[in-house]
Amino acid sequence: MRDAASLNAALKAAPHVDGIMIARAAVERPWVFAMLRASLQTADASQTAGVLQAAPASHAADAVQTAVVSQAADTAHGQRAPLDERGWQPLIVDREQTALDFIDFLERYQPQAFWKTRLQRFFAYYCAQFLFAHYFTTRMLNAKNLDDAREQVHDYFSKQPSEKLLALT
Repeated sequence: MRDAASLNAALKAAPHVDGIMIARAAVERPWVFAMLRASLQTADASQTAGVLQAAPASHAADAVQTAVVSQAADTAHGQRAPLDERGWQPLIVDREQTALDFIDFLERYQPQAFWKTRLQRFFAYYCAQFLFAHYFTTRMLNAKNLDDAREQVHDYFSKQPSEKLLALT
């Protein structure tokens, strides 16, 4: 699942499945769980979401919603914004902090022998969403160590401040 449209298509194709695979989208955009949760909540509220609305009791929708709710807070570093014109409260994701959190978690929970390869694997996908993806990816893949990686993250977002925050509505 990459977005609400792919979730809707999967549920339409297989409405009685017990789960949905998120895969690389969770690495590229760790807030995908919050996006999918919002689409499920919107579908329930608006009564216009086709498959999601037509099959609210499907196992897949329940499983996705449970996974989304339980993992969104741990996965996406974000804060709540004021209500928008529709009365919804978008999630503001700090993408710089998300990258820094990954590096901190890597240092805390992985053996040092895995740091470089895990850093490279994560940032190869994570950087793809940015305007200067190739530049950012290259800098991260060539980071000498975790402190250098942190410096590269700070450097990128100091040069591209408009990419730091992402509002999910």
